[in-house]
Amino acid sequence: MEHVYRNIVFVDGYCMVCHWLVLFIAKRDKHDIFRFAAIQDQQAESFEDINPVYLKETSTVILKAADGKVYYHSDAVIRIVSSLSGLWPVLKLLLLVPRFIRDPLYKLFARTRYVFGKKNTCIIPKKDKTHRIKKGSVN
Repeated sequence: MEHVYRNIVFVDGYCMVCHWLVLFIAKRDKHDIFRFAAIQDQQAESFEDINPVYLKETSTVILKAADGKVYYHSDAVIRIVSSLSGLWPVLKLLLLVPRFIRDPLYKLFARTRYVFGKKNTCIIPKKDKTHRIKKGSVN
């Protein structure tokens, strides 16, 4: 029987910042509510409710939430991080900042993210984290 994933986080599988974000989330996801996949995976295209524009540009984090809603850019990151254990839920207050302010800042960072490193191939999941990773995806 296949496990039903409650939340799926799609990231750029070649981006080191995205890789670090996945590791950050996985370490703090004490309730095991997130799964991860690379935006570049063909499997990502099978989600009809994800805007295909974002699957082509790869410069956003996408959250496919358990309730079926899809979040992009700063909305996705804030909702993900504020769902983690510890003091992270306080960051949900950032949703009070209007999106027209948050998203340009997010996009500016996204355009320069490869300065922190880029892989030539999609990052391979670590053996001890594969239970949290969608088939064929990034860790």
